Parts: sequence; structure tokens; C-alpha cells
Amino acid sequence: MDVDASLRPIDAVQSVLAAKLAFVKANARQTPAPAQLLAFLRALGAAVTPPLARCPPDVRRVVARALARVGWDLKRNAPVRATPPAARELAEMLDGTLGFLAKCARDARAFLAEKPV
Repeated sequence: MDVDASLRPIDAVQSVLAAKLAFVKANARQTPAPAQLLAFLRALGAAVTPPLARCPPDVRRVVARALARVGWDLKRNAPVRATPPAARELAEMLDGTLGFLAKCARDARAFLAEKPV
């Protein structure tokens, strides 16, 4: 079994989230307008949905719940609360989700490397 091929969807989700986190951090000195935050979340949802669809259900669930905690419904790619999250809240969510995905990928690679074909 090609370990790297089986983990490409998780790697792709990590790549999207890492790019979005880098953007948030690079613009940390600015306070985005609510419309900018909504546009950011819509773009994030649109970018993460295709690779996430190929991930295991537990990974999809964790990413969707992380976004829900900041007021975003990934399935609808729309807000679930009237006020968008603060940039700091977004950065924390992205960072935490990336940590989870990194651990998943590490554990899966170790498991698949040991598993006889």
C-alpha cells in the first residue's frame, strides 16, 4: 500500500489550513471587517471541502466541529452566528486543527508502515 497516496487528502487539508493560518498571522496587526472575515471563511470552506471529502469520517467530523466552534457551518459553507469570529479565534482554531491533523497523519503513517500488505 502506498502510504503517501492514502494520506494525500489529509495532507491537502493541512496545506489549505496552513496557508490560511499563515495569512491570518501575516495580517495580525490589522482588524478585519466582518465582511472580510466572512469572505475568508467562505474561501476556507470552498478550499477545504474537496480534499476533506476524501478524508476518513473522523477527520471530516473534527474539521467540521472546529469550524462550528468559530460559528461556521462547513456543510452549508455559511455562518451559524450573527457575528463572525475574531481573527485571533480563527488563528487558534486553525492552529489546533493543524495540530490534530499532524498527529493523525503521523499516527497513520506509522500504522501503515507497520501493516503487512
